[in-house]
Order: sequence, then structure tokens, then C-alpha cells
Amino acid sequence: MVHWPEPCRIALTAAALLVLGGWENREHSQVQVVQAGIDPCGAAWCLDAYVEYRLSATLHEALHNGVPLEVLTDVIVYRKRRFIWDPVVTARHLRHRLEYLVLDKRYRLSMPGTSERRLRFDTLEAALDEMGRIRALPLQLQTATVAPHSHHVRLRSRLDIRALPGPLKLVAYLQDRWQLLSPWKQLDID
Repeated sequence: MVHWPEPCRIALTAAALLVLGGWENREHSQVQVVQAGIDPCGAAWCLDAYVEYRLSATLHEALHNGVPLEVLTDVIVYRKRRFIWDPVVTARHLRHRLEYLVLDKRYRLSMPGTSERRLRFDTLEAALDEMGRIRALPLQLQTATVAPHSHHVRLRSRLDIRALPGPLKLVAYLQDRWQLLSPWKQLDID
């Protein structure tokens, strides 16, 4: 049996508890695509959806301590095939950045990579509600070229762990309380 010096045993025990989740609160974040629909809008197909977010105490605390949270909503269009996998026709990744402004005591929601629309909210619930709304998102498919039931869309939302500050990335990958991931929601284009 190996006898480790006392400081090494304490460090190994602390690391094991951290990795195995011995110190973590069991409350998890929840995200779910509650409602989604695809309708023609002009000459293209557009997606309307609502994603409901509930942050864990860990994500809530991180947000209030100045850590911005970036959430990605993946929208992928597939062409249906009978015998082999469905090829991807187009994919969109909507990025939302949620921050807590300590001096204002307000929340700022922005969409990096777009025209940088920044909205401010008094409550976290209002910011999460706005972040969950997808309105008339064009899917880059022409209505005239898409046969009924020939394509389907998959949609999910997730926390972008790679956008977290360096020291938090490892912790976020290892602990479930940092996870924010919805199951895929699939819709047919009629």
C-alpha cells in the first residue's frame, strides 16, 4: 500500500470530491423546446419556436458574479432519405449572450455576430423569456423547391461551455450542474 504525505492526500481527496461531485448541489439547469412550428413566409420556410430556460443555482450565481453565459440554439435542416442517413441541407447556430450588469442591477441580452442588438431587462425571467423566443427565422429553403415531407428540422439549445472563462471550462465539463442542454426537437416541413 502506498503511503502519501498528508498534503498530497488532502489534495487528492479534494480533487476526487470535486470531480465526482461530492461538493455540488444536485439542482440542475433545465432547458426545453416547448413549442415549434415551420410555416411559409414569402418564398422561404421560417421557424417559430419557444425555448424555456431554467438556470441552476450554480449558473445563476456565476451570472451574478460577472460570468457571461453564451447559449447556442442549433437549427439543422435535413433532407429525408429512405435507406441511408439524412444529409444536412443547411444549419444555423443562433448565439445569445446573457450578462448581469452589477452597477445597473439589470440583465443584458445580446446576439453576437448579428447587428449586435442589445436589450436590457429588469428581471432574469424576462431576459430568459426573450432569449427563448425565435420569430420567423428563415431556413434558407425555397417553398417552391421543397416537396411535402421531404425535409425535417432538428432544433436544440445548449450552453456554450467553450465561451466560459478559462478556469471555469474544466469545472463546467466535469460537473452536471453547469450543463444546460435540451433534447433535440424534430419537425417535418409540410
